[in-house]
Amino acid sequence: MAAINAYAEKLSASCLCAASHSILSTSARGSGRFPGWVEYVEPFRQKSQFWHNLWVGYGRPKTGAVSDIMRKPRAAYHRVVRHVKRNEQDLINDRFASALLNNKCRDFWSEVKRIRRNRTCFSNCVDSAFNPTDIVNVFTDKYQDLYTVAHGGSRSS
Repeated sequence: MAAINAYAEKLSASCLCAASHSILSTSARGSGRFPGWVEYVEPFRQKSQFWHNLWVGYGRPKTGAVSDIMRKPRAAYHRVVRHVKRNEQDLINDRFASALLNNKCRDFWSEVKRIRRNRTCFSNCVDSAFNPTDIVNVFTDKYQDLYTVAHGGSRSS
């Protein structure tokens, strides 16, 4: 029995891995802003915009002091964006922990659901099935085949 459970766990992990690589998903984020934007990115963005507008006011010179000054804040802004995006999950976790520590009335599981809901998107097509009932039937057939074979029987169709 332990061997069958281990086999089923490995099979399940393989299916989940295959699904994550083959089922299309999209990001729920559409605003262009992300965690850490206001605290870290926005000040660099404003400074970059200031120097960009000044550079435009001087006629967009390709070389010279104004051009050099404009490039440094722009590069710093893009560097901060990359850094914040790379550390996005750490920022989310830190905010989550501090929010729960600072406000004892918050419910842990409702906060977890709120965070996960923002990033979860599902495919609406599985094996050419678009209707939720048809998708359920696809999974029912797959699991019946899987467990019938795993238990040594054969499935009649």
